[in-house]
Amino acid sequence: MSFVSLRRIALPAVPVLVALTTACAGRTARTHESLAYGAVEPTVLEANSKCAELEPGAQRLKACRTALGRNANDVAAHEGVAMSLFALGKSEEALATFERALQLNDTSFRTQYGAGMALSRLGRHSEALAHFQRAAELRPEDALSRIRVGTALHSLGRTEEALVAFREGARRDPNNLSAWSNMAVCASELHRPAEAVSYWQRILYIDLTYFDKQVGMTEREMFEASLRTAGIQEAAKVETLTLRHAGQTR
Repeated sequence: MSFVSLRRIALPAVPVLVALTTACAGRTARTHESLAYGAVEPTVLEANSKCAELEPGAQRLKACRTALGRNANDVAAHEGVAMSLFALGKSEEALATFERALQLNDTSFRTQYGAGMALSRLGRHSEALAHFQRAAELRPEDALSRIRVGTALHSLGRTEEALVAFREGARRDPNNLSAWSNMAVCASELHRPAEAVSYWQRILYIDLTYFDKQVGMTEREMFEASLRTAGIQEAAKVETLTLRHAGQTR
């Protein structure tokens, strides 16, 4: 059965709750390199720099470097320079600037996350993992940092541990397609086809046009292979994150 025919099947009114503690998740199926942090409240240090208001790129790079000329300890300006360098593809320079910002303030979610992104792009996944874990500690409700923890763990071959991070990402953002996609792909890789199909079914429950978009052929082929083996499954579901879950996974 193809993914097209699966999409045409009526989804259950109440998808079954799947115990995600026994699931598996892995690779970065639908994540992308971006320093978009979502809704992040500005800190006092960030408010000191007008350059923090600009989009990462050449204009912000120039503005933040000017700000640093006035105050070399302006953390927000260092962050702005680093984010702009990252956006311009200058990962080594971005990393060095993130590290300088961390020397001034190692409790900045943005800087920890950004350093992790730069290290990931440079293939230094073990170091990236530490920064993503720290970012997750600093913002316990954040889903994206958990997903990044998962991608770093998977890059290191620690797939079962990556499961926990992707699961926590999904708990924090139950409609996050990247979290569910990663879980589905890994379940397929670990020869758990029924589980994998339930995750892809969850994705279709969220977005029926998912496979009409730019989904990689590898994921599409994995889905069809899992579907042929396991048949149709009810959509997996994860409960909305509760206070009890907050901060359990780094």
